Amino acid sequence: MYGNWAEVSGDVDPYALDLTYQLSGQGFQGQPLGVITNYRVPDQALAPSTSRELEAGFEMRFFHNRLGVELAGYTRNSFNDIIIQTISNASGYETAYSKEGEIRNKGIEGLLNITPWQSKNWTWNVSLNAAKNWNEVTNLGEGVNDIQVDASRTFTAFIHHEVGHPASVIKGFEYVRDDKGNIVFGSNGMPLKGDYVILGNGVHDFTGGITNTISWRQLSLSFLIDFKTGGKIFSGTNAYAYLFGQHKKTLEGRETGFVGKGVTETGEPNTVSFNQENLLPYYSNLFNNITEEFVYDASFAKLRQVILTLNFPKKWLGKAPVAGVSVSAVGRNLLLLWSKVPNVDPESTYNNTNAQGLELFGVPQTRSFGVNLGVRF
Repeated sequence: MYGNWAEVSGDVDPYALDLTYQLSGQGFQGQPLGVITNYRVPDQALAPSTSRELEAGFEMRFFHNRLGVELAGYTRNSFNDIIIQTISNASGYETAYSKEGEIRNKGIEGLLNITPWQSKNWTWNVSLNAAKNWNEVTNLGEGVNDIQVDASRTFTAFIHHEVGHPASVIKGFEYVRDDKGNIVFGSNGMPLKGDYVILGNGVHDFTGGITNTISWRQLSLSFLIDFKTGGKIFSGTNAYAYLFGQHKKTLEGRETGFVGKGVTETGEPNTVSFNQENLLPYYSNLFNNITEEFVYDASFAKLRQVILTLNFPKKWLGKAPVAGVSVSAVGRNLLLLWSKVPNVDPESTYNNTNAQGLELFGVPQTRSFGVNLGVRF
């Protein structure tokens, strides 16, 4: 068994305390012109954030190391967390710092190692790891319960931190539904725009992977399958595909007419039909008003890595002053095995800031191949 306690600090990007400037253009009448380059409000009161973590766990081995079990639990609290929030462009800036955030994380992590088969020349090892995390925003400052930290380019989906909920929840407009869950349509046949609500969490809360390694004499083959579940994603790509009639679902009714499945405000079945001439307003209405239509379960599984390795026998090395040499062929991001998000990679993102859970015109991760040479002395 083991346990540890740690406290660490974090900071933000440089040049966050004061205004910064640069020369602009060719100047005016021989005089240089300068502009403020900050797009985020500077804050001289910023101080490092603090995270405190307590972890405890155990490790056990059985059957001459053919079975190994590791399990750990942790709790991590972040104080004075520096959060970047979106503000009105009328201020002359796009974002500002919020420095009173408190976020609590707690979770469990496990690792299982098994050797199902072992003989003179053959070995098969299996390693399974999994982790579950519970996240909650506990404080955003005095009198503040909710802040918007990012927005989709469609301006229909937004990322919020809200007290009592996980960080980076996706907010947007849902369908209006009756007591039985049917979508409610207006007299014009368009679905009605519902409330502005939380539609999911942009961060996966359950992750894991399984690695199989099969060895025969000096040759070994290893492959890793990993997965993530529990997260949602708003796909701007699919939203624009609806708007421009490039999504598979927009083919429905182009020739025979399309009727939205649901009921009217009086409870009767919706019967208003749209044809090829007036389908655009229908899908434009979805794009502009119904965020829920483009929020998907972002769970997935991928064949993340395959490695084929040859360890040189000692007789090949002769009197060379090395303990061992190996050469490996490596492939990464090889195959998407399972996903519930149509048309885009479920790991796609919108930017590299707080927009976890937003996607726009994402492209698949790069599939790569390479060769590694390892030398041990």
